[in-house]
Amino acid sequence: MAQEREEMQKIINLQRLTSFKNRGNIEWRIKNIEKLEKILTDNFLELVENFHELKKCKFEVNIETELSIIDIHDGLANLKKWTNKKYLSKAFANTLDSVYILPEPLGCCLVITPWNYPIYIVFRNVIEHFLAGNCVILKLSEQIPIMSAYMKKLIENEFDSSVIKVYCGEVKQSEMLTSLNFDHISFTGSSQVGKLVYQKAAENLTPVLLELGGK
Repeated sequence: MAQEREEMQKIINLQRLTSFKNRGNIEWRIKNIEKLEKILTDNFLELVENFHELKKCKFEVNIETELSIIDIHDGLANLKKWTNKKYLSKAFANTLDSVYILPEPLGCCLVITPWNYPIYIVFRNVIEHFLAGNCVILKLSEQIPIMSAYMKKLIENEFDSSVIKVYCGEVKQSEMLTSLNFDHISFTGSSQVGKLVYQKAAENLTPVLLELGGK
């Protein structure tokens, strides 16, 4: 347990450094996004096969995949605009200054996703973080072990762990992850679990985005 926690912390530190080194490198972000699209387009039939665990049909896989690709294309089309300096009006005291807002990455972010939309919710979250220049530790649902293991393989075949690392273990693994010092945590799932994530994150003053539903 202690060894696993130590390994997780090493990956967090590595990803934080990777994000910092590439904070102004827009081409690095584009490259990562294009790899996500490659995963979706090159493995569609295998995704359909593994989707059977959820008792869903090919049409639903197609919808989740297409929505993810739409998000990718929209993000790439707007990335330079979103990352540009936003110049602000000046007060008299700032007359000689250049006043602007420059969006910068947060660093290493934890993304926890549910079982019911294992393609779209996963890719939507990762796309957003990659567009922002963040690196990601992704916790997939333990309730769909076959699909989660397959998604882990697809992602880690394309990416080094310094950019994205995937976990799909049991609840104790989620508890361990949420207790670590991330730069941001995104959680999609039930209100009950969301409260626990929020409590754990508060111990490290980690900002959290909760998308809650279900029981």
